[in-house]
Amino acid sequence: MKHVLRCVAVVACVALTGVPATAQGVQRTLWLDSAEIDLADPKAVAKALNQSVDRVVVSCLVGAETVFPSQSRLFPQMAAYRGKDVLRAFLAQASARGKKVYAYIDCLHWTLPDTPKDRDLLHYNPDLAEVTRHGSTGGVAFGKYASPFHREVRRALLALAEEVADRYPELAGLVLRCGLSRHNLLGYSRAARGAYYRDRRIDLRKANGVEVAPGSALGRDWGRWRTVQVAALVRELADTARSRNRNLKVAALGHADFSQLSFVERNRSVEDCLTWVLAGSVDELLLLCPVGQPLNKEGYAHYLAELAGARRKIPVALVLPLSKGGPVLDPGETLKEVCGYPVTGIVLHVQRAHELDSAARYLKHTFPGIEAVLPRADLQRLETDPRLQKPLTFGLRAPRLRPLLRLLQSETTVPLTLDEAFNSDEAVFGSWSLGNVPAWKALQRLALAEKVAGRWEPQGGGYHLVLPPSAPSAGNALTALHWLLAINVLLCVALGSVWLLRRRRRGAGGTALAAAVSPG
Repeated sequence: MKHVLRCVAVVACVALTGVPATAQGVQRTLWLDSAEIDLADPKAVAKALNQSVDRVVVSCLVGAETVFPSQSRLFPQMAAYRGKDVLRAFLAQASARGKKVYAYIDCLHWTLPDTPKDRDLLHYNPDLAEVTRHGSTGGVAFGKYASPFHREVRRALLALAEEVADRYPELAGLVLRCGLSRHNLLGYSRAARGAYYRDRRIDLRKANGVEVAPGSALGRDWGRWRTVQVAALVRELADTARSRNRNLKVAALGHADFSQLSFVERNRSVEDCLTWVLAGSVDELLLLCPVGQPLNKEGYAHYLAELAGARRKIPVALVLPLSKGGPVLDPGETLKEVCGYPVTGIVLHVQRAHELDSAARYLKHTFPGIEAVLPRADLQRLETDPRLQKPLTFGLRAPRLRPLLRLLQSETTVPLTLDEAFNSDEAVFGSWSLGNVPAWKALQRLALAEKVAGRWEPQGGGYHLVLPPSAPSAGNALTALHWLLAINVLLCVALGSVWLLRRRRRGAGGTALAAAVSPG
């Protein structure tokens, strides 16, 4: 009897854990500002990790302070975590919940606007700071930036990237932000001028008006040189981290509108993420889209167009802030500004503990409705393929998936293949009729069919139909209802078996007793 109940329990556990999750077309990420959200608080950590997201980004270097006890002589640990390794504990809990964790490193913004003087690293190390032509760090309203041209700054950042990758092999990736101020032209520190002079034999102190003459040969050359120097730093950081952990992914954080800015504006921040990704330095782009930046939509469209022709698939996610130094914002406002273009990932930036509740409500109630109407990159790609403009006309009864793909391939001459996870023997539609419909629209309808729910990925000059990463196999996965029915049947069988066994034992006992007391 014990064996029967044990089998029932095992089957029930397998069934409950095997209930397939709803497929998400858009990757969801939660970004936690560890300087404001207490990662030593079990309730805050549980609230963060229980969100319906695929991964979590944790700020590991913000304002030149680390969330973990670093060996760096420059970067102190955040006061709230002094002597604790909250990142290791966080990684363990995230792993138990099946969530990936990325570490965010703000490489150059070492002094934040509200940093007190006793914690201002660049106040005590002014030679490491980048400055304007007049020797200013740019004003307290924007903070201070370390010089990407200073050898000691670069060494400290490389050592930190190596330490993070070594210390936490559980990390799935890094997020790098490597740019200067968008408000002031920084680049006249002794280290920057010396580096430019070594490369070009030009002294910037004698080159008046470089920043206000973008059309000049010198201005253009200086801007390109600055961009190359920062791109080289990003490459070194990524390569260093990957050398310690070859499975580590590296993402870059930047502004969506960068490509639409003037040369003068781009030359300020030199945060040219597109160059970094096309050079192979980073694997993913996270784009900041603050509400109200008028060039977000055009900039985002430019990124998508440039990456469409890249040799490898580059994920792009939109960073949606939940606040802007004040009340909680509606992240949907950002999505509205880029409406009309595919969104493959979102990053909810949580900067205060109370915003965790807002993030949970948004992900549960608001975002699913928005996600359902967002354009899909894989479907738009079909629409622009000239080979799929051919009109199709046919009527099919109970078409199965694999024969249907063969038919569409023969009509368009475009190679169409199918992932093994699909049940190709099941009828996709009861009947399917097309009357002079473009082939791309037929492929879109097929991918959106309830019994398919797939995505078209470019492969071998054609398209390969795959399931989304979080989707169950269409042919083999049982629904939650099926599992519950199976469990009920097994429980009924088990209880019935118990009842029969007890009845037989009672009957056997009564017979034996009757035999024992009978005469003769």
